[in-house]
Amino acid sequence: MLPWFVSTSLLLLPALNGIVPVDIEIDNSGRLWVLSALEPAVYRITMSGERDRFEVEDSGPLSGLALSPGGRWAVSSRNSGKITVFNSDDLVIEELVVGTPGDLVFTGMDIWVVDISTGDIISPWSGLIVRGVASADSRLCAGKGGEVLVSGSSGVFSLSSGQSPVSVAQSGSACFSGDSIMVEENAVLSSSPSRDMVIRWGPDTFEVLE
Repeated sequence: MLPWFVSTSLLLLPALNGIVPVDIEIDNSGRLWVLSALEPAVYRITMSGERDRFEVEDSGPLSGLALSPGGRWAVSSRNSGKITVFNSDDLVIEELVVGTPGDLVFTGMDIWVVDISTGDIISPWSGLIVRGVASADSRLCAGKGGEVLVSGSSGVFSLSSGQSPVSVAQSGSACFSGDSIMVEENAVLSSSPSRDMVIRWGPDTFEVLE
């Protein structure tokens, strides 16, 4: 896996100006989805640097963003305790109340979310997935076969429904790249739903890998 051409990354950098991200995801077309830390809004940025802004109806800044392979997407808000699910046309198809949600991820037909008040991974439909492996800064990443990675200050764990967590690393941010797991100590990692593109980002870092 190698970085995209530097010129591509440079095209994206000006489009990120003025946005303070709490989360960045990348879809299967290479478009970035940037969740603002300062407003209830999602910015979508193409590889040519064009961007649009989508405002989410919520009471405050959002805490998590997830993209599904089929085009659905969702945001979570710890202020309202709500997950809002959209279809590929940006229409709300579901609103779910789940305690104090942090980051979230689509896995199959389900959604798993960090409950930052308890450190549990929960599902709006299935209830408790695993207890006490997460923290307020934890991030989730979905792989094939229902496997999910949770990474944060508590460490990196691999989760599967009905099974005990498996420790992957003591620290760092992790995501799937193809059939492999990437772990990064100095940046945040997010992979596309197809897992063939990864974005590596942080205060001083921005790279798209394929």
